[in-house]
Amino acid sequence: MTDLDAKFTFDSFVVGPANRLASAAAKRAADSPATSYNPLFMYSASGLNPHNEAVSANLEMLSGG
Repeated sequence: MTDLDAKFTFDSFVVGPANRLASAAAKRAADSPATSYNPLFMYSASGLNPHNEAVSANLEMLSGG
């Protein structure tokens, strides 16, 4: 169904002070697709990859929340 890596879920993501906002925004976007944070744009310095949050949000939306 998808080429997204299933290991990147919100449950497996470690949230800390540096990524708390990005994590909350990704969860909110997954809970309310096309209404909250639409579009969701995440930017970070090299090594602080927002990829995990983006994949987690996509997997959550595809699973129906």
